[in-house]
Amino acid sequence: MGEALKSSSFAANTNDKLKWCLRLNPKGLDEESKDYLSLYLLLVAAPNSKCETRAKFKFSILNSKGDETKAMESQRAYRFVQGKNRVSMFFLIKT
Repeated sequence: MGEALKSSSFAANTNDKLKWCLRLNPKGLDEESKDYLSLYLLLVAAPNSKCETRAKFKFSILNSKGDETKAMESQRAYRFVQGKNRVSMFFLIKT
């Protein structure tokens, strides 16, 4: 549903060989999610293309002081394969 923004890649820690990125769809991905800001976590690089990993994650919105104002955390570990799947969160209802 329109524009998508993508972050640069990042690692969970300095020794991590897994690289991740975030994708944001301000108007959702489809008709069902059009009233939500949709946020996706993608595995973009791994030691080999068949590498599979499981990860738990937390998405947070911080205010100008760096305080957490809204957060969503995975309740389980999700399976990721490089370039094959993504985990999404419909994060905020637009007002």
